[in-house]
Amino acid sequence: MLLPERPETRVLINRREIREAQVSSLWRKTNNAAILEFRIPRRTYLALRDLDKELRQGSIVELYAGIGSAQQRIFYGYLPSILADRNLSENDSIITITAYDFIGQLQDIQVTLDSDSDSPSGFVASSTGTPGGGGCWSEDTLIDTPSGTIPFSSLDVGDYVLTPDGPRPILKIRKTGMHEVIERFLGIWITPLEPFIDEDGKARIMTVQEYEKYPSRYVETFDMVIAGSKWFYANGHLIDPDKV
Repeated sequence: MLLPERPETRVLINRREIREAQVSSLWRKTNNAAILEFRIPRRTYLALRDLDKELRQGSIVELYAGIGSAQQRIFYGYLPSILADRNLSENDSIITITAYDFIGQLQDIQVTLDSDSDSPSGFVASSTGTPGGGGCWSEDTLIDTPSGTIPFSSLDVGDYVLTPDGPRPILKIRKTGMHEVIERFLGIWITPLEPFIDEDGKARIMTVQEYEKYPSRYVETFDMVIAGSKWFYANGHLIDPDKV
């Protein structure tokens, strides 16, 4: 579907519209990952990052484009990282932010956006991509162990969890920061990038529809490394212990 040459655009971070955001470009790299670049004033950036806690690694980014009520979402992705203070110059009045799309979440839609950046505009948003890290879960997610199902917070390095290969010990537990988690299955709060085995037996990450359908909250998140197994059981469902 061909959109107007200069559509109105809206950028949302964690479902909150950022009115000061100015889209620079929406384009596709050679590996088919859709890239969205937008700019916001420095004061807005710092407020979102430090006060409102909205700007974090893994924050959800959406882009809507169109005229009036005919706007449609043409990008759905995440922030792979944010700038630390040491990387911010006192002379930077405008901050450029880059977001990547999720795997298989977008329809191919052609869109032309105004841009004064060096990035090419007028590319097609991809239906495939290669996201970075961000798969993790909350400390109260229920994990299956040989002794029963318990919250992740009750586990420690050396404890055993159930995997398709039998009980396996935990080699490492890592804090991954503050992220939005979705209760995709009962008692399992995972980030949209956390791989799982769905009801059809397919390994995938969350869809747009699932992200919008299930309860969500912002919490401290974790991941872990398990000896000799790619997957583990969380309240009866298979989850990938490593980041995407």
